[in-house]
Amino acid sequence: MSRVVGWLACAYVALLFVGRSGLPLNVQWGDGVFPFLALAVAASAGSPGWWRREDWPVVAYVGVTFLAALLSPEPGLGLGQVAKQAYLVTVFLVFRRLSSDGTIVEWLQTIFSIVAAVVALASIVLVFMHVPRGVPMKWLGDAQAMPVIGVVRRIRGLVETPELFGNLLLVAFVAALAQVRLSRPERRSLWIGLATLIGSGAVLTYSRSVAGFAVATVFYLAPLVPWRAMRALLWSAAISVVAVVNVASMVAPSSQDRATHYEVGSVTFNALGTTIQARLVSYAALKGIAWTALVEGRLTSSHQEAAPHYDLTGRLAETGFPGGLILLALWATWIGAAWSALKTGSPARRAAAAAVLGLLINSLNADVMNFRFLWVAVAFLMAGPRADEGDD
Repeated sequence: MSRVVGWLACAYVALLFVGRSGLPLNVQWGDGVFPFLALAVAASAGSPGWWRREDWPVVAYVGVTFLAALLSPEPGLGLGQVAKQAYLVTVFLVFRRLSSDGTIVEWLQTIFSIVAAVVALASIVLVFMHVPRGVPMKWLGDAQAMPVIGVVRRIRGLVETPELFGNLLLVAFVAALAQVRLSRPERRSLWIGLATLIGSGAVLTYSRSVAGFAVATVFYLAPLVPWRAMRALLWSAAISVVAVVNVASMVAPSSQDRATHYEVGSVTFNALGTTIQARLVSYAALKGIAWTALVEGRLTSSHQEAAPHYDLTGRLAETGFPGGLILLALWATWIGAAWSALKTGSPARRAAAAAVLGLLINSLNADVMNFRFLWVAVAFLMAGPRADEGDD
């Protein structure tokens, strides 16, 4: 790998944390770096080919979107989505080809973790300590009313929402754990400290990304625990977090003194013979709207810009059952690769596997397929085991 390619890749990865450019079509500053990176990688010698036989779900994923756009009453909107997906697939292909270099994944995970720790620390200091004075807290966070827990200060870094920042920190946390394994003994305390800082930042986003964070952490750490009972306890805790988060994403207690902006109406349901009254959370309502779009064949204009906060329901609404099945096939490919990495991969590849699995868990409450860093993590995962990898 040339020095130019390395610096461009590091710049792109670091700029994934800068998500408020103000540019149209959600173009971010890192996207300006990417064309130069792609050209530099394409010009590099000794790299493997771009496409592999197992890439058919990726091709089908974009292909179904293209066909749905052509058949749509508003093909222009659909073709815009095709362009976004094609860009993300290109990110995947470039970083997978880049990952043929045995050290680049570890370097990029190092950069990603360090930037995450710096942004998390700056967010915590500004939002909770008001340092430096005179800088608006809203630059890196804000105070918001949350269901059940009330008003809290939530950090969001340099991106639009705490949810997005939480998912970024999820990826950074498992990457930092990998560095604990890969670094020299005298540096391990530093990486443990950085991982702790990143994890603290993830908690202080008060986001639903904590579900995937728990699963990713246990996925990475459980194989390192020699006791079966402890591994079972860790997985039980992670699954419990996922259950609690997803229940809270559907309903909130109706006894709250004042509803938050997350709650959109009242709902009544029966559970074990008991009638329960609660407040419907917007995350659940948006999924219901996406399902209605699938059944009725069209989404009302007032909801066309609303993300369902679940990739599968959104995919079904946009492309029908064929698109939903292709998405599941794509996810199955990634999960299979993650399982392989768990058993035979290096610490860096296992971290990528844990990150991808955690983000897929979070797809229940976030549209993760639009996250650039998901496709970078998938590229690291799908690069495949190298000759020097072993179950260290």
